[in-house]
Amino acid sequence: MLTKRLAACAAQVTPAGVVCDVGTDHAYLPAELLQSGRCTRAVATDIHAGPLEAARRTLTEAGVLEQAELFLCDGLEQVQPAGITDVVIAGMGAETICDIIAAAPWLRDPAVRLVLVPATKHSILRRWLCRNGFALREERLAQVGRRFYAVMAAENAVLLLERARASVPMIYVATPQELGTWPLMDRLLDRGYYPVFPVMSGEEIIPVMWDEETVFVSNEKGILEPMGGTKIAPEEVDFVIVPGLSFDEQGHRLGRGGGFYDRFLADLPALRVGYCFQTQMTREIETEPHDIDMDYICTEIYTYDCAKNRAN
Repeated sequence: MLTKRLAACAAQVTPAGVVCDVGTDHAYLPAELLQSGRCTRAVATDIHAGPLEAARRTLTEAGVLEQAELFLCDGLEQVQPAGITDVVIAGMGAETICDIIAAAPWLRDPAVRLVLVPATKHSILRRWLCRNGFALREERLAQVGRRFYAVMAAENAVLLLERARASVPMIYVATPQELGTWPLMDRLLDRGYYPVFPVMSGEEIIPVMWDEETVFVSNEKGILEPMGGTKIAPEEVDFVIVPGLSFDEQGHRLGRGGGFYDRFLADLPALRVGYCFQTQMTREIETEPHDIDMDYICTEIYTYDCAKNRAN
């Protein structure tokens, strides 16, 4: 039987996927996932030979050794990423987890989910994930004795775009007081997207597509906007990252009072994603008829499925 911490990890992995358990120790998690049919194949790594031999015995006793691969290595050094859907890293310090992820660029593939259980410094891991283009999709607490562990499921933040089959995303340049958007821009460019930026003109937003010669200048409100680039029709935009002063879990948004985004989004069939610090989330926001709800909200800690929340 799994501990509460490992059971919480098991609940986070992709059904019928391929799981890699880093620092597997006795391989209790891969053995349970394979026995239960939760995953079809497992990879287990450990930096020490003793725990890896214990893992081999566990998998043998469970009758699932043939469905598993074992590697004596540091982190993911010897692991081939082909087919892996989930990577579990549990029981290590936040800095070590960050180092393991940073050393394996293939973990940025939106098809890979990270299930992370830091033994220490949860906040450091959350900030690092945010700054490096990952979004927390789910988080659970697991109590072991008197101690609580955060079990986090993280994915490349660009995954929402690919799930929505979006091709023309619009993103803004965050102010120093807002959750930074530069990591998202880097991820978009890495994935082959050419992002669009909003330019305020009168009472409207004009979408301008980035190109390699685009420079950013401050407008009269001190917000960076592109100078140059190519203006496109609003209806070409199919994914919009939206700033705000505050949001709630239903997707309601409090803007800055100008109504720019509400007018821009009113007749636009695009996926709408609010983007803010977790501290900007509030219990409930009063709305007016012209306010436009978000489909998702991404913070540095969590991603909220607002359409699902409204349906419930």
